[in-house]
Amino acid sequence: MKREIFVFISLILVSGCVTAANNVKQNSYERQNKNANEAFEELDRETGNKSPAEQELEKVEEEMKNKSNFRKKNEQEKWKAEAGINNYPEKKRPYAVEKKNLPDSEFPMKNGKPVWFFNPAYNGYLGAVGVAKKSSVNGGLGAQKKLAKTVAQAELIKMIRVVVNTELKSERMQVSSDVYSHYHSKLSSLSVHSAEDVVKNAVVKDVWIDEQTGDLYLWLVMEK
Repeated sequence: MKREIFVFISLILVSGCVTAANNVKQNSYERQNKNANEAFEELDRETGNKSPAEQELEKVEEEMKNKSNFRKKNEQEKWKAEAGINNYPEKKRPYAVEKKNLPDSEFPMKNGKPVWFFNPAYNGYLGAVGVAKKSSVNGGLGAQKKLAKTVAQAELIKMIRVVVNTELKSERMQVSSDVYSHYHSKLSSLSVHSAEDVVKNAVVKDVWIDEQTGDLYLWLVMEK
């Protein structure tokens, strides 16, 4: 009986020791786990909530993505080249003008320009030419035409004054004697100072634009 009691007491003591040991072990584990979690949290705060391993993994994934995109782009370029597709069409010169918008001259051409450019008295008219460069104005063809007409008017006023003033010789004008005589007779009643008023009745006979430069040429004449 005493032996059985001793064995029973021994079992109780052993069980108590094991339980105590387990409790100590459990407490130690929890403490280590807590310390580890705190360390990871601190690391996350320092690295933007991402561990070095996570950062390295994202870096590798980004590199792989870039390589994949580069490979796809090369394949697309190769396909377009084989298909004859050009991603970079030839650019037009900034001063080029759309041909469909260009007024064509109704008169013969000479050396790449209308014949009246070289001879403003073409077809027996008393005329003048005005030129407006595309780069000299803003506002499109309308502004160019207005400038060219102003230039032609100024030149035509000079010619009218020569015709009206009998003291001046027709050699100062690039017109034939027949043209000079015709307009001298027509304008003989005018004064030299009224040339500005007369030129207001001048007619725009032709307009032409150089499609290479965009410059506008205007032929202004006095009606016969």
